[in-house]
Amino acid sequence: MPNSKISALTSGSTIQTSDEIPVNRGGSNRKVTVASMATQAASAVAITGGTIDATTIGATTPANGTFYTLIGRQSGGVSGTDEVQILHNGTNGRVVSKDGFLLLETVAGIVLALGNTTSAVNYATITHTTTGNRVTYAGTSGTDTNVGLEFRAKGDPSSAAILFAYNNGSNNLMVLHSAVNSSSVPFKVPSYNVAGAPSASTAGAGSMIYVTNGNAGAACLAISDGTNWKVDALGATISAT
Repeated sequence: MPNSKISALTSGSTIQTSDEIPVNRGGSNRKVTVASMATQAASAVAITGGTIDATTIGATTPANGTFYTLIGRQSGGVSGTDEVQILHNGTNGRVVSKDGFLLLETVAGIVLALGNTTSAVNYATITHTTTGNRVTYAGTSGTDTNVGLEFRAKGDPSSAAILFAYNNGSNNLMVLHSAVNSSSVPFKVPSYNVAGAPSASTAGAGSMIYVTNGNAGAACLAISDGTNWKVDALGATISAT
């Protein structure tokens, strides 16, 4: 349609879904109706169907998004290397769902916080060290000076237990439950000399320590009666005969 013909038309408002537009397709003039996307303002576009492929969303101006399912895919389909990353400021850690597990990474500090950290007085945290081969479970954080940490098992107290294990759980270092506490390795009490022994009253009745010179200069075990450390003399060396 020549420009002179267009300029002669009466101006209207925004495009409506009932509007028809003339087009020339393959040398034949036709009229077509507009789809709903063409009638929406650029600042208020609603996409209610279809597929968005190979397009970055929110790279320039990020905003909130709500999804039922968020799936990360590599070219060629889902594989063991696929992942979904949720970044905070690009570099300050990430949350990755990958290979059937949830990977939490951080540059430093808290890796995982359990609880409402914005309103709760105290909450549980897991941190990591940046050197060595140790992962530190910090346990608790919050505004209180002293914050305890409690683990609870479910079920019959005589069988439900809290386990501390190594080698993928095949060896239990310690088993805690209400009937009895057990360990698969020797239990070592703290060692002191007489001058360095802690307060028996602070330790509490029934506490046990090893004292290198507590029995008239000889080594012994010592048990607190709530006031003093009492000598539990070492006997003879063990023997099967």
